[in-house]
Amino acid sequence: MWEKELLWKCNTISTFDTSKTVVSKLNGLVSPFSIYLDGEIGGGKTTVCKSIGKFYGFSKIISSSFSKVSYHQNSNKKDLIHCDFYNVVNQSEFFYNEVFDNITSCSIFLSEWSSFIYELKMQQFYMKIITTGDFNRNISFYMLHSTQ
Repeated sequence: MWEKELLWKCNTISTFDTSKTVVSKLNGLVSPFSIYLDGEIGGGKTTVCKSIGKFYGFSKIISSSFSKVSYHQNSNKKDLIHCDFYNVVNQSEFFYNEVFDNITSCSIFLSEWSSFIYELKMQQFYMKIITTGDFNRNISFYMLHSTQ
């Protein structure tokens, strides 16, 4: 089980505003860390992942919906793992067979559509994105604490 601690909440009015706001709020995060993104289809999860990736030096983040997972490494030898579990039937099996062994002490793990929070040796966060208009978003960001 996981307990969520609200760290910040904001409203954004455009895609640019969402990207800029999220990056400014996450500015102090040092890898390794994971962020589980939750929101409806077209809600901005991949946009947020692209913004985070760009901020940390990863320029080619795309939607993983078709490939399920993508791996990136930047010039500082940090790696970003971007998972999209939207079409994955057995998420836990996929995670432990395809992703888990690739997570290192330098990893940033971004997960969309995950039904699970995995036990990882890193700071873990949860981001809820709610669409409130065409480009307006209500974003809540939580730190996750294991209760086990």
